[in-house]
Amino acid sequence: MAKISLNLADEAVAIAQLVGVNVDEIKDKSDVRLVLATEVATQYALIDEILAEIIVRFAHSSFPENRKENRATGDVLYAAADIRSLDRLRQFKDDADTAYRYLYDRLYGPARGAD
Repeated sequence: MAKISLNLADEAVAIAQLVGVNVDEIKDKSDVRLVLATEVATQYALIDEILAEIIVRFAHSSFPENRKENRATGDVLYAAADIRSLDRLRQFKDDADTAYRYLYDRLYGPARGAD
């Protein structure tokens, strides 16, 4: 029984250190489990909010017509025209290929047969 209690105490101290709580300061003043649970829940809620914000930003990146600056018209502009037109998609692909080639050449050197 003493070994189990010691392991629980060690675990409580480890959790407290993880969330930035000093167990010695709260040991005699309040219920340590309650304080730790509250701090863990607070940290969890903060992480949840951060992750939710990342998910929202990712969704807006996946559906750029939902971004604030595009919401009024529903258009997603690239080179001053809607990117969903065939011409703009071709231009975007060409520009992306150019950027990819530049980065590839910077990293690995020019490919054989490249101009």
